[in-house]
Amino acid sequence: MQRMPLLVAATILACPAFAQPPPEARLYQIDARHSHVQFSVERFGFNAIIGEFRDVRGVVTLGDHGLADGSVTATVATASLASGDAERDALVKGEHWLDVARFPAISFQSTQVTVRDPGSATIAGEVTIHGVTRPVLLDVTLNRRGIDPSSQREAVGFSATGALRRTDFGIDTATALIGDDVRIRIEAIALQ
Repeated sequence: MQRMPLLVAATILACPAFAQPPPEARLYQIDARHSHVQFSVERFGFNAIIGEFRDVRGVVTLGDHGLADGSVTATVATASLASGDAERDALVKGEHWLDVARFPAISFQSTQVTVRDPGSATIAGEVTIHGVTRPVLLDVTLNRRGIDPSSQREAVGFSATGALRRTDFGIDTATALIGDDVRIRIEAIALQ
C-alpha cells in the first residue's frame, strides 16, 4: 500500500500558480456540496473508525489530454472533521491530535501525474498536515468529463485513494491503541 500524507484532504483552494492557466487548460472549482474526503483508522484493533472532512475546496486543471496534463490544488478545513461521535470529534480536533486551533487546514499540491490509461493515473504531490509537509501518492480515476445535469455546467468527476502514516506528521498520540495507517478516499466533482 502506498503511503500518503493526510491528504488532500482537502478544501481545494485556488493558488497563484493556477491564476493564469495556459490557454488550452480548463480550470474547474471543486463543488464542496457534492465532494467527499473520507478517512479511516484502526481503533483498538477491533474495527476502523470512518470519518470525513466536510469543508473541501480546490481547483482542478485539465488540458486537452485529460489527466496527462492535469493538476490539482486542494485544502480541507480540519475543524470540519466529523466521525459520527461528538465527543471523539472534539478530542481529535484538540491539541493532542489535529490541533485545529494551530493547524486549521490540510493542503495538497500535485507535482506530477503518471497516466496508467486514459481514465486513471497516479498523482504525486505534497500534503501538509499539522504543519509538516510530506510527499504523497494518490491513485486517481477520472470518472466522467462532460455537462453536469444538475448545474448544466461543464464538470469533471473523479475518485481517489491513498494512505499515510499519521506519525509522519507528528501526530503520535496513543500509537499503542490507535492505528498509525490512515486510509484516504476522495469522491469529487469540479465545475467550470
